[in-house]
Amino acid sequence: DTGELLHESVEEHLSIKRVLADLLTMKLDDDQFDAKISVLKELVSHHAHEEEEEKLFPILRKKMDADQLAGIGNDLLAMFEDLLKSSPRKQVPSETAKAAPLPA
Repeated sequence: DTGELLHESVEEHLSIKRVLADLLTMKLDDDQFDAKISVLKELVSHHAHEEEEEKLFPILRKKMDADQLAGIGNDLLAMFEDLLKSSPRKQVPSETAKAAPLPA
């Protein structure tokens, strides 16, 4: 079910943001820093593999035509470029209370 997959995805994003928020408050020589980095790596790897290779993206490829997919790709690229110009890490701590809402 796509809805369930999307809910799982936003929960994974939340978990990643929470680990990032922890890392942003730590010093590199903190005893837990390396462990947090390992956890972050595992969370991101699992999430990317699940979305890109196994579940969500294959569903999108079946339900959308090439123009729609290209539009999503362009939107994501524009968002990425905007993030590079800003300081998104400053927003992370304020985004850890709950998962992002899904459109109705």
